[in-house]
Amino acid sequence: MQENLLNKKNSDIHSAEKYIGKYLNDLQKHFSLSDEQLVKILKNSLNNLKKRKKEKKWWHFF
Repeated sequence: MQENLLNKKNSDIHSAEKYIGKYLNDLQKHFSLSDEQLVKILKNSLNNLKKRKKEKKWWHFF
């Protein structure tokens, strides 16, 4: 049973990657973005995610 749960998580990630790819293609077409511009946007988004993890909540200071 645990094996099925692990496989489900793996397939969920694969499905999410598929949808992200489709969404990125739609964004690129809608905003007429070049590949370089899309990569820059993704890098900025990734940096924001990394910063968000590092931000401490007020209760972490105590």
